[in-house]
Amino acid sequence: RALHYAQVTRFAQHAQDNETMHVVVISHLCESERRGGWVRHVVVPLWFAFFYYWWSFVFYIISPRAAYELNYLFEGHAFEQYSEFLKHYADMLKQKPVNSSFLEWYGRTPTNQYEFFRSVRNDEIIHRNRSIEEIEGK
Repeated sequence: RALHYAQVTRFAQHAQDNETMHVVVISHLCESERRGGWVRHVVVPLWFAFFYYWWSFVFYIISPRAAYELNYLFEGHAFEQYSEFLKHYADMLKQKPVNSSFLEWYGRTPTNQYEFFRSVRNDEIIHRNRSIEEIEGK
């Protein structure tokens, strides 16, 4: 059982780092294009992430399956939204560079915003599928 919790913890840390990368880079992109303000692109995402984390944590304590089902729905929805975004704005995003030292530090090197958002979309489906694996294992 301890090995299972260690594996869950390792994946949770990876997923948290991955989601942090998404928020940081997207916030920088919005800031560089002067879209919205600090509250909209920094405070609101942090507030949402804080409450989503604790909501998921409480779910996991009560019912790990419920926490994974919540994550499955959340990640599936995110995948669909990013897919729609990419479909509608592909041409524009392919023309815009991604300049982020944090992204480089994280180990991602997309050549344009389309590649970045496509990788974010793909991260969401990976997380959704991991939730399916955990649900089926329970």
